[in-house]
Amino acid sequence: MKQPPGNTAAPLAGRRILLACDSVPLADALRDAGASVLQARTEASLPQQLHAFQGADAIILALDAPGFDALAAARAIRAAREPWAATPLLGLAARPDAFAEAAAAAGIDGLLGKPVETTLLYETLTRFITAGAARPRTQAAPAPATATSVVPETLLNLQRLESYQRLGMLEELVNDYLPEMARLLVALRAAAGKADAPASLAALHSLLGMSGEAGAQGLYQHVRKLYVPLLEHGQWPGADWLPQLEQLASRTEDALKAYCAQQARPSAA
Repeated sequence: MKQPPGNTAAPLAGRRILLACDSVPLADALRDAGASVLQARTEASLPQQLHAFQGADAIILALDAPGFDALAAARAIRAAREPWAATPLLGLAARPDAFAEAAAAAGIDGLLGKPVETTLLYETLTRFITAGAARPRTQAAPAPATATSVVPETLLNLQRLESYQRLGMLEELVNDYLPEMARLLVALRAAAGKADAPASLAALHSLLGMSGEAGAQGLYQHVRKLYVPLLEHGQWPGADWLPQLEQLASRTEDALKAYCAQQARPSAA
């Protein structure tokens, strides 16, 4: 569903929500509200995935999903000495009252019942994200610099890419994200050529989320500078913004491919 510009239409614009549950309607509802959806794999360590995603604004955990111990995942997040350890956690279940005591003990901030009413979902997420969790935030130690990197750190988020590499997700990321980002740029050029603000916002929003997830740090920051003024004030970028964006996207693609090629090479003895 396309949303017109404005904060009311996109109450979660710019927010990154990690879903540790398999719910297409929930993911669609979050995207309709302007959020970037990060899909967790429930069979893998949630803290490790948070390293790869560099945290999130909120996390939704399926409390009654078979084979997934959401309470253990919540406890592991809260126990981590990482900046994202205080991220708001929301539990999702068909009967949330059955989990109330155990969820609170595990550090889960709030509960949502299935099916989730979208207005309540948006209001709950906004409230917890805005208020923040009343817990001390631990600063993570900075990642050591990679002296032999073949790409500039300002272009790529090397810490995130290293996390993807550890999780065995790096090749999948490149194969999936690069063609999709190229498609979004084509869609953006078509929309901008017609001065179609809603379609341009939709393409920019998807590109914002995808570049962030792909560790394309420079592209993410640049797209955000274009997206927010257009979303909040209907303000189009200045002259030559699209060729500049396309040039940055091309450099980013080259940098991602170079990084992946570097990681694929066997280490020197």
